[in-house]
Amino acid sequence: MPAGTSKWFHGTPLKEELSEFTPPDPTPWGSMGVEDILARQYRQDGGSAAPAGPAVDAAEQAVDWLHRHLRLPPGAAVLDIGCGPGIHSHRLAELGYRVTATDINPAFLDFARRRASAAGLDCQYLPLPMAAMTFDRDFDLVLAVQGPSLQLREPELAPFMAQMARTLRPGGHLLCELSRAPADLDRRDPDITVTQDPSTHLMGRPVRAAVLRRLLFPAERERVHHRLFLHEEGEVTEFWSRFPLHAPARLATAAEEAGLRVLATFGPALGEPPSDRQLTCHLWAVRDARGDTPA
Repeated sequence: MPAGTSKWFHGTPLKEELSEFTPPDPTPWGSMGVEDILARQYRQDGGSAAPAGPAVDAAEQAVDWLHRHLRLPPGAAVLDIGCGPGIHSHRLAELGYRVTATDINPAFLDFARRRASAAGLDCQYLPLPMAAMTFDRDFDLVLAVQGPSLQLREPELAPFMAQMARTLRPGGHLLCELSRAPADLDRRDPDITVTQDPSTHLMGRPVRAAVLRRLLFPAERERVHHRLFLHEEGEVTEFWSRFPLHAPARLATAAEEAGLRVLATFGPALGEPPSDRQLTCHLWAVRDARGDTPA
């Protein structure tokens, strides 16, 4: 299916307007199997329980950067929000941190627990959505990447930053991945790119073909990831996720209003500034050492 040309996927008409992607994210993240996400983002060499591949390398490089630059004390308490199969958490624990990780998917958590147990690592995996967290000054580092922070809408930015500030001890660090609006967004045209998806199964069902459509809606300041799967029997399943795009200055202001001091904003690679084309960023902030945050 050439990018931006076909209007159908094996008999299913393709959505083209932002209003068609309602609700904002019907993806059943809580019921997906580990193989669903590992097949797309990782590979498992020789069928082992240790995932490998570019996504694992990127996650471990990010954790190693944090380890070098934050200089947290040995045994520092770290929270990994939306941990998925535990790639970041596992590496953090290997470096000697006491890790608490949360996710809404029991299969992801079971997979991560087994890996940690087999390696003798100090990781606690909790079935907890971000909205239900009640931590209070419990952590020296909070990591919120590749998860719900990317989908925050404008009214959710301030509550999210306030929640992160409450979770951190005074002087604690936050690293979160957020959706950003590049400076030239208003001058861009709507865009659709299509790539093949490597999925072979979806929630236990074989997949014959799969694609990922990335749609950009500059006027609405949103982007969409639209995934379609063709099953062996000919049925098509589709999911999507919407990502509101925020001005970088707005992201920094929301953090500062919550009592977080922004240290840097990076692109996908920590230590490197975001380019004008990138639609995500990593925000690195520290909680005010006095521990005073707005109510």
